[in-house]
Amino acid sequence: MDRLHNKAWMLGLLFLGFALSGVDARQPGDLPSFSEGAEHFVLEWPADLPHPARESHTPRPLAAALAARQIGLVEFRRSRVEGQPQLEMEIHFPFEGLRILAVESLSPTNPRLVWREISRGSGRTVFAEWAHQSAELRVLSWGSEGGLREQYKPRAGAVMPHYLFELARTGRATAGTFEVFDPHSGKLEPWTLTTRYERGLNASGELSRRAEFHRADGTLAGSYRFLKGRLQSFHWQAGGACGRRISAREYARLVADWGLTPPE
Repeated sequence: MDRLHNKAWMLGLLFLGFALSGVDARQPGDLPSFSEGAEHFVLEWPADLPHPARESHTPRPLAAALAARQIGLVEFRRSRVEGQPQLEMEIHFPFEGLRILAVESLSPTNPRLVWREISRGSGRTVFAEWAHQSAELRVLSWGSEGGLREQYKPRAGAVMPHYLFELARTGRATAGTFEVFDPHSGKLEPWTLTTRYERGLNASGELSRRAEFHRADGTLAGSYRFLKGRLQSFHWQAGGACGRRISAREYARLVADWGLTPPE
């Protein structure tokens, strides 16, 4: 399970590490340029590396995915519930039988995150809530190995990950270091964000924006490319899997072809 959790969390890092400039991320209000909708990605393994799944152990519905060097699917959803923004992420790693669901509710005073890892024979849930009045991050996690309740009172504050992703997507977060919540470890960790602009990676020739994240030890956690506020592609760790943007129709086809559970 550690290997599955680590792989899933590396993808989850695309939500993390955004430092803020002039924004109080602990008090999420109405997001600028917030629009409801969904974005879809297929995860592809580098051509120069062996596919992590073995052909002899691959179920028949996944044979085409193995041949195409595909290892998973990701969907990001944005909506409003009772007038407040809600951000969702769903990840499928079909070869491992692992599914991740994350929902973040952006209350102005008590934003909360629910993170669920569902795999064959086991699972794990993490609930995190920022308490505005007490300036505490309250975390509750439970799974096959029991439960854990913790509270953090960071001096510099803390921030929920999906909200930071939206701030970075809209260009309100571009550089710096901030304490972010890691659902895998259930703890706060410092991450550093740098941003650069690139030309020539799209047909229109427009500048795209690349955000890169580094851990405290300097290792690369992920690199993500935006164009006009839309995530186009991403990868995590040096030489890791790459997320490529696909249409909703192609995503639905792959969900059906791979025998996956459709979004709830």
